Amino acid sequence: MKSLALKTFKIGDQDVKYSDLLKNCLNFSGKEGLQAEEMRKRIKVLDKLDAATDTLELEDAEADTLKQVVAAMPWAVLNKDLLTMLDEVKAL
Repeated sequence: MKSLALKTFKIGDQDVKYSDLLKNCLNFSGKEGLQAEEMRKRIKVLDKLDAATDTLELEDAEADTLKQVVAAMPWAVLNKDLLTMLDEVKAL
């Protein structure tokens, strides 16, 4: 079992939630789209993310899915707190 604290940080004067960023990563398919099995894996993680309040609890395979999608996500902003979140997900 892996755990990730669902924190909030600021980009400029806007509050940004880990949960919102992770949902964006899980919903991002890129140019190639998604196969059905990949959708199933991501939906399992999204369901747990929707149910989580302060901490996201994932099985090892679910954590691997999250790490893969976060690593593949292109980012349009440079931010130290965002980088911290990416590092925390990578460490799961």
